[in-house]
Amino acid sequence: MVAVTLLLIAGMVMPAVHRPPDLGQLQTGADLIYQTRFNEARQIFQTYQKNHPDQPEGYFMESMVFWWKVLLSRQTGEWDQTFLDEMDQTIAQLERLMELNPDKEASIRFYLAGCYGFKARLAAQKEEWIEAATNGLHAYPILTDLLQSTPFPDARLGTGIFLYYASWVPERFPFLSRFLFFLPPADRERGLSDLTIAAREGTLTQFEASYFLLQIYMDWQPDPKKALILSDSLFRRFPSNPLFHQQHAITLGKNRKLSESRAMFAEMIRLAASPGWYQSFLSPRFWYEYGMVLQADGAWSEAIQSFSKSMNLYKNRPQLPMKTWYLRSMLETGRYLTLKGHQNEAVLLWEQVADEASGSLREEAISLLKRQKESFAQ
Repeated sequence: MVAVTLLLIAGMVMPAVHRPPDLGQLQTGADLIYQTRFNEARQIFQTYQKNHPDQPEGYFMESMVFWWKVLLSRQTGEWDQTFLDEMDQTIAQLERLMELNPDKEASIRFYLAGCYGFKARLAAQKEEWIEAATNGLHAYPILTDLLQSTPFPDARLGTGIFLYYASWVPERFPFLSRFLFFLPPADRERGLSDLTIAAREGTLTQFEASYFLLQIYMDWQPDPKKALILSDSLFRRFPSNPLFHQQHAITLGKNRKLSESRAMFAEMIRLAASPGWYQSFLSPRFWYEYGMVLQADGAWSEAIQSFSKSMNLYKNRPQLPMKTWYLRSMLETGRYLTLKGHQNEAVLLWEQVADEASGSLREEAISLLKRQKESFAQ
């Protein structure tokens, strides 16, 4: 069993590979990554590499430090290229290992698939779908071997993610179906079941399974009560992680725990005033979600300021994945303008949302425009 705490978020299962010679050391390093103690984590993995130079897991786990830097700096994208460079170096290192250690080929190929899987995830995060598909196809021949029934709960993290994505991605992005024809039949319910088992019974995968389930219940098929249970658990376990901090603040708000949510957001703003990962985490989504909590709590003037910060952040650095929150902030600003009697200004904002958004957000903007048009006609 390898240190799958971070590896399996690529959507893979555990093959019949060797057990690391020092699993506890790898697990300690993985926990340090979640705590954003990245230098300490790298030191642990580098020590592991020196002690076990012919083992693949130490090299792969060190590269995961840079993946979490990517996750914590999505607004700026400043770590994206460094992560890709580190992944390419890790791929080269693993390929050399495979030449020198043919007896470890199964384990090494497993980590190679993980490298390409994470490169695909970054491309998908940036909505660079051709690049995502290209890297995904590098991993696919290995995935066909990995996606077999396994008796232990940790492996269910990988099957769960794979099966859920196989169902969700074609629904969310229908144009990708032609790239995904080779996938096995999607089974979203089994994916959720496997993820739940991994979160409940896994020994190394429980936090990653919980994190992925939290993403699902926050954004992809919203269930505020389930999301709150998961976010509370993750934040209590890793309170210095800005990603878990924000997720918990959001889920508190979705569950109408508005005072607690506002306090959590305010604490993030306070922490962002000092050097650290919180500084790069105040993104368009952060300000939109904070604005929604303020709005729900009746603090409209503060909410509008928050929506304005969301829109201005996007305008200053227009990264495509953040555009949704820019447009959502614009939509909510329009609602406020109608309350203040500025219907014409609201219509201009909603028309822009209708032109630039897609899916349910576009439909909501069109609905607001229709209602406003009917009110004008009366």
